Amino acid sequence: MTHEVLVLATQGSIRRFVIHLRRRRGWNQARLAEAVGRSQQWVSKFERGRTEPSLADVMAALAALDADISVRSAAAPQADDGADG
Repeated sequence: MTHEVLVLATQGSIRRFVIHLRRRRGWNQARLAEAVGRSQQWVSKFERGRTEPSLADVMAALAALDADISVRSAAAPQADDGADG
C-alpha cells in the first residue's frame, strides 16, 4: 500500500486535488455531487473557483473520494528580535 502526503495550503491546490481524485476514480461531477450531497452545479463552481466552499464541504468531497485527510494549523514562525527577555 502506498501513501501520498500532500500539503494543501491554498484553495486552488485543494480544488486541483479534488479534480485529480475525481478524474482518477472515473467520476463525473454529478457523481461527486451525489456523494457530497450537493448539486452538480455546486461541484462545477467549486472546481472552477467560483464559490468558496465550507471546510465541511471540502472534507466531505475528499472523504467521498477516499482521501485520508487531516487538518492542522501551522504556527507562524516567531521572529527573533535579538532580545533576551
